[in-house]
Amino acid sequence: MYIPPAYQPPSPEIAVAVMTRFPFATLITVDGTRPVATHIPLHLEPAAGPHGTLIGHVARANPHGALLSSRTESLAIFHGPHAYVSPTWYRDHPAVPTWHHVTVHAYGVARVIADRGELSAHMNRLIAQFESGPGAWSAQQAPPDFLDRMMAGITLFELPIARLETQCKLGQKRSVEDRTQVIEALQRSGRPEDAAVAAWMVSLPSVPPEFPITP
Repeated sequence: MYIPPAYQPPSPEIAVAVMTRFPFATLITVDGTRPVATHIPLHLEPAAGPHGTLIGHVARANPHGALLSSRTESLAIFHGPHAYVSPTWYRDHPAVPTWHHVTVHAYGVARVIADRGELSAHMNRLIAQFESGPGAWSAQQAPPDFLDRMMAGITLFELPIARLETQCKLGQKRSVEDRTQVIEALQRSGRPEDAAVAAWMVSLPSVPPEFPITP
């Protein structure tokens, strides 16, 4: 991923935050010359390895599962908050439209897991990650034979992250006045996605001193 220096994350914790808060990812593996993509939730174990390990599963009928056994490098793309930015929101002109976003690319070679115990543990982690509150569902509520059939129909894998790329494109190269006006416009829109981008703009610092502020 091309990342201009001004859009580098201020800390490695940004990638962990994005992968944890926005776990629905696009997993891509190349089959010869043809890229294969699957859209799935991925659970991050941040302490497993230098950059963490992603754990997920695909349908057993999905050819991507067999491809993950080929020891070919895969790429998981996590889309964090993103929003359109109108040039009418800037004080400084001329200006053009743009798109603010926070994106993480995680690279690694997957390992398919056949162990039933690991498969069950993974499913319980995923359920615990997304189920909460008094009426939360658990695997214990389903008949054992039903769970057996469901788990027999998936391919479990883990992907130790060998390399991470994170881009935080949030207008860092604009003036403080421009960034303030963009934040206010996003907050006024009423769209949750825009509000999330505004919150990230507030939480991350402006452009580092070595990069000039430009209109």
